[in-house]
Amino acid sequence: MKDTIKPDQYKLIISDIDGTIKCSGQGVSPYTRKIIDKIRERGLFFTLASGRSLPGAMEIAQELKIDIPLVLSNGCILQKITGEILHRALMPLAITKKIFEITDQKNYDLVLFVDDQLYFKKMTDNIEPVFGRIPDACHQVGDWKNLPIKLETINKCMVLERSSPEKLVALEKVFEDEFSGSADYYRTGIYHLEVMPLGTSKAVGLQKLVDLLGIQMEQVIAFGDYDNDAALLAAAGLGIAVANATDNVKNNADLVIGPCSDDAPAKLLSELFLQ
Repeated sequence: MKDTIKPDQYKLIISDIDGTIKCSGQGVSPYTRKIIDKIRERGLFFTLASGRSLPGAMEIAQELKIDIPLVLSNGCILQKITGEILHRALMPLAITKKIFEITDQKNYDLVLFVDDQLYFKKMTDNIEPVFGRIPDACHQVGDWKNLPIKLETINKCMVLERSSPEKLVALEKVFEDEFSGSADYYRTGIYHLEVMPLGTSKAVGLQKLVDLLGIQMEQVIAFGDYDNDAALLAAAGLGIAVANATDNVKNNADLVIGPCSDDAPAKLLSELFLQ
């Protein structure tokens, strides 16, 4: 836990989206948008670190007037809002093929992230609530052999299970047995389990961003709520968990504040930089 916070030392604010600055079923609040506008006017950088790809993050990024690269797909992608990709991580072919084998055998819904496009066999009740809002980025292929892209271009894989999320606990154990030491895998939400290239995280994406901006990790404030944010908060100069965060995230944070539902990140930024 930080004993004191010195606002003048920070140059970049980075935040997760869902459950952090945007609550489920809601947009970013007018208050949060106003505070982000004001801290940008003070010369601070602001951006997002999300498990989403660019089409899924675009509306929020535009609302928040983000003008520096975003850390996307849990660190697999560093991308400008214009679409230019500055960094991408790719899944090893053998890992991807094994994921196909496991999920096909167990009949799980699997989504492939390829830059800013998404591929899956068919739109289902698991997939539609998450990705149905970005139809232009979604592609139903029927069978993996019909993929119009090379398997070597996949950034990450996401399994979705809304009706029986406890099944993901068992699947995570399968991934542990298969991929320990060869790929990273973790829950990114109650209904989501992802597999990513080994050594990929939002923290790695953040490091590439600060290198690009010419600043240091110590000059970053990061906000998050779920397990895929833990490394981000641990790496930042000041890692902040919202009250609704998982225990893992809170244990990796320097500070725990109020919940997403109370606009807690924006309120803290206002206290630090605008008063």
